[in-house]
Amino acid sequence: FDGTPRFKLRYSQIQTKHRTNSYTPSRNVCSINPSRIFKHGNRTFESYTMRRKRRPNKEKYTGGKDKEGRYHGRGTLLLVKDKVRFEGKFSHGVKSGKGRMFFPDGATIEGIWVDDEVQGEATYTNSDGSRIVGTWVEGVPSGMITEYDETGEIRFQGEYFEGTRHGNGKLYLVGGGWLEGNWDNGQLTDDSAIYHEPSPSNVTFRGKWMDGTMTEAYQYDSNGQRFQGEAAISLSEDEATTTMLCTHPTVPCVFELERVYVAPSTMPSANEGLFARIDIGKGEVCAFYNGIKISQKEVDDRGWALNDNCITLREGLVIDIPLHLASTTLYCASLGHKANHSFTANSMYDLLCHPRFGDIKCVRATVDIKKGEEIFVDYGYTDEKPLWYEQLEAKFLQSRDGGEMK
Repeated sequence: FDGTPRFKLRYSQIQTKHRTNSYTPSRNVCSINPSRIFKHGNRTFESYTMRRKRRPNKEKYTGGKDKEGRYHGRGTLLLVKDKVRFEGKFSHGVKSGKGRMFFPDGATIEGIWVDDEVQGEATYTNSDGSRIVGTWVEGVPSGMITEYDETGEIRFQGEYFEGTRHGNGKLYLVGGGWLEGNWDNGQLTDDSAIYHEPSPSNVTFRGKWMDGTMTEAYQYDSNGQRFQGEAAISLSEDEATTTMLCTHPTVPCVFELERVYVAPSTMPSANEGLFARIDIGKGEVCAFYNGIKISQKEVDDRGWALNDNCITLREGLVIDIPLHLASTTLYCASLGHKANHSFTANSMYDLLCHPRFGDIKCVRATVDIKKGEEIFVDYGYTDEKPLWYEQLEAKFLQSRDGGEMK
C-alpha cells in the first residue's frame, strides 16, 4: 500500500443489503436439513415405523377398517407422542400405497408405502422448502437422489445408500462451482475428484479429497491442461484465519488469471482497479474476495483508515485484506478487493463457497462487461459513510440527471 487515496473504505455494515440469498453455506454441504427423519451426526434415516416398534405410542385414527378392526383403505393416523401424522392408504393394519407423513417441525415425506415403509420414488420436503427427491428402499433414501435447496436450486445429484450420500455424485456449491467424485458415508472421498469453477469457465481443480476436504489438487486451465505457471503447485483447503490470509498468498487462481487483471484505475485519485480480461456476461463471477476472518466488533471499534478492504461475510463476521498485504506483490491469491466503488456499478458482491478458500464473497457481474472495462461495485453505505463517499454521493445526486458520475 503506497498511501495513495483510494475509494475503497468499505465499512462492515454495507454488505447486509447485498445478500440475495438467505442461505449461508457450510463447507462442502448443501443447505438441506433432513431434520427429524435423519439422525444428527451420521445423517442416517430414522423410520418412525421403527420408533413405533421400540416404544408404545398412543395412536388416533380416522378412516376405513377391515372386518378385524385393522386400519384399511384411506385413513389418517396420528402418533400422539411424536406428533407425527400419516395420511394415505392402509392395508390390513399397515401403511400400503400412496401417502404422506407430516412431522412436527413442518417437514413432510410423500411417496408409496409398502409394509409400513416408504418404497420407490418419494419426496422429503423440509419446512423451508428444501427437498430430497429420489429412490427409497425400506424407508430410507437409497439409489439416485436429487437434493434441492429452499430456492429450488439443485444442490446434489448422485447416489445414496442407507440414507446418506454414497457413491458417485455432484455437489453444487453456493456461488456457482461444483464438485464431482465419489462419496463415502456422506463425504467426498476420492483420489481423482474434480472441482469446476463457476461457469462458463472451464477451469478446474483436480486431485484428492478426503472427508469432504481438498487435500492435494492441481489447477487445470480452460483447455484442460495442467497449469504450469506460478499456480502450478499442489493446493489444499487453505481457509483464512483471524491472522493469516492463506498459506500460499502469491499463488493465483487460474480462474482469475483467465478473466481479470489489475491495472491503474480509471477512477480519479484512486490507485489500482480490477479490469475484465475477457468479455464477462451478466451474472457471471468476475473474481473472488478472500480475506482474514475478524469479528464485526473489531471492525466497528477501529477507525475508517483500517477498514479499506473490509466486507461482511455474514452477521458478526467480516472479511479483511490487511492494508500491508493489499499489494498484489504480497497477496494475489484472490483479486476481488481490487474492485473500486461506483454509483453506476457493473457488478455486486455475492456469497461463494470454494474448496480452497472456504466461505467467501465474490464479485459478480450485474450487466455484460466488455473486455478491457473496469469492474466497479456499489459499496452501498447506509448509516455510516466515510467523507469521500459522502462527497461523491452528493455530486452524483446533483448530476445523475445531467451527466455521468462515477
